[in-house]
Amino acid sequence: MARYGVGGWVQGFTGATFPWGTLAVNVAGCFALGLAMPLLQASVATPEARAFVAVGLLGGFTTFSTFSFESMALVHDGQWARAAAYTFGSVGLGLTAVLAGFWLGTMLLQWRA
Repeated sequence: MARYGVGGWVQGFTGATFPWGTLAVNVAGCFALGLAMPLLQASVATPEARAFVAVGLLGGFTTFSTFSFESMALVHDGQWARAAAYTFGSVGLGLTAVLAGFWLGTMLLQWRA
């Protein structure tokens, strides 16, 4: 429900010419995962609790299948440049977001110590 709500809100705000909603959800999910993992690993959270957050909550929030479908739809419509921008942008921004979240989580742990 969160993915649908956030993605729909972003898409409605930005327009329908580019899949901004899915991109925003995936980048936000990557950042949240990067932030959560060092915090969870440093906590007393069980492996099951870590998996619930990483796979259940954040895995359910992001949407690789929708990303793949939207990329294919852009190619099918002959929008090669948009498809390339979306694909490389999603991967690049996703990696950057995970790194930023992980860095922030690590900094929070150091600050707390």
